[in-house]
Amino acid sequence: MKPGATVFITIVTHNRVPFLVQPGARKALHNAWMYVSKRHSFSTDALCLLPDHHHMLITLPEYD
Repeated sequence: MKPGATVFITIVTHNRVPFLVQPGARKALHNAWMYVSKRHSFSTDALCLLPDHHHMLITLPEYD
C-alpha cells in the first residue's frame, strides 16, 4: 500500500447479527475508534454505521 493511500474498509458482525445500532454497541464502537485514531496517524474521511456492518474511509499519512 502506498503512503497517503485512501482505504475503504467494511467490517461485518458475526452471522450479520444487527446489533451495531444499539446504544451500548454504538458507544463501544465510538470509544474504540477514538482510542485507535488517537494512537495512529490516519485521517477518517467517512464512517457509515449500519445495523450489521460498518464502512470506513481512511487516508494514511504521506510518511507512512
